Amino acid sequence: MVYARNLAQGHFFSYNAPDPEAGFTSPLWLLLAAGIHLVTTSVLGPKIMGLAVMLLLAMCSRRLGGWTAGLLILLDPLLVFSALSGMEVVLFMFLSTLSLERFLADKPGQAGVAAAGALLSRPEGALICPLLAAVAWISGKKHGRSAKNMVRLMVPSVVAAGLWMTFCLCVTGRPLPNTFYAKAVFVPTSGSEHLFSLIPLFIEDCFCFLSDSSPLLPAAAVFAVVAALLFRRGQKTALAFILPACLIIGVWISRPLPQVVQAFYWERYLIPALGYVYILIGISTGALWKKGPAARAAAAVMFLAVLAGSLLCLPDKLKRYEKNCADIARYNIAAGKWISQNTGPVDKIAVIDAGALKYFGKRKTIDIYGLNDQRFSDLSFLNDRIDVFDAETLAAYADADWLVAPLRHFGAKGAFTIAHNISYSDYSIYIHPEPFTLLLLKKSGL
Repeated sequence: MVYARNLAQGHFFSYNAPDPEAGFTSPLWLLLAAGIHLVTTSVLGPKIMGLAVMLLLAMCSRRLGGWTAGLLILLDPLLVFSALSGMEVVLFMFLSTLSLERFLADKPGQAGVAAAGALLSRPEGALICPLLAAVAWISGKKHGRSAKNMVRLMVPSVVAAGLWMTFCLCVTGRPLPNTFYAKAVFVPTSGSEHLFSLIPLFIEDCFCFLSDSSPLLPAAAVFAVVAALLFRRGQKTALAFILPACLIIGVWISRPLPQVVQAFYWERYLIPALGYVYILIGISTGALWKKGPAARAAAAVMFLAVLAGSLLCLPDKLKRYEKNCADIARYNIAAGKWISQNTGPVDKIAVIDAGALKYFGKRKTIDIYGLNDQRFSDLSFLNDRIDVFDAETLAAYADADWLVAPLRHFGAKGAFTIAHNISYSDYSIYIHPEPFTLLLLKKSGL
């Protein structure tokens, strides 16, 4: 929203206008949100846009997995909340699903454009085009893997990736967004000798994630895969299985996800795989429906079990999501408004989690986590001079006038003094309710 607001005001892709920055991972969503900003500055704008994209996702999924897939997507509380989150989750889901649908309809050019859109919606979109190209080649169809069709399929993603990487190189001197370098230090580095211990952990995490969406979804997903492979073999089934598998494995390997994923803060990375799971269920129910009364009963039980599980979980999810939104309001938004009211227009604010604080604070904000500040996205060159894990030291290094940081990141070294704090015992954003205090500190002597 910060980038979108600045872009709508004519400041190009900037975090602290007018200086360009490469701290975003969804250029396409940013452009759409900037368009919304030209109409309204209300946060309701991106939420309405998210719901519209979700309807497109359901329609596209229906073409692949029938009405079962579309209905399950529309009624999944986690997907509805994703659409209302103001983030790019459902846009990535729609474009990646559209690329699959167009590919299966023998429209390689349209599939390539949709895959490029998915790439510009989330970096995980880089997986889609190579997978489609590999399937086209392995399928052995001369027409499907002709040079002309391969070019139509591949070129849009290559161009999209090239433009994005060129922008990052021009702004930061590195080919990828800041977020990659800032988060790379947290990526697990377990060697292959731990593979056998990681496999059960991966299966457990997948089970926890799927069951959080619907308690019976893991069993239904396994049943759907078996049924689809037995009764509806083909490219559609293979791709609907391979794409979510690659997404989940890639996300699980590349991000430090907690073992039990039950917070939207973490779940949003895995959510795109849910759409393909529902498409698989739709494919299998459609195939079973044609196989006689017993198979129809199995299809109906599978569909109703997943649907009932989602609806039974709805009260708990509503309570959890309401708490998440309330915590963002009472911490991040409240802190941003306090900054706006109690600091000078030229003051520089160092923060650990910028988010809503920058949007509502409207001050020059230094993101010392490095997501939105290239100077801090890789601090290896500072290791010999400062403590790169200490918020106060980093804020002083950046010559900030104010620091906003959780209590656990404050060492009381004297560079900053507490001016205000926001404290509750049941903060819920990350994993589960926990005591949490957000400190707003000013430079000593200011």
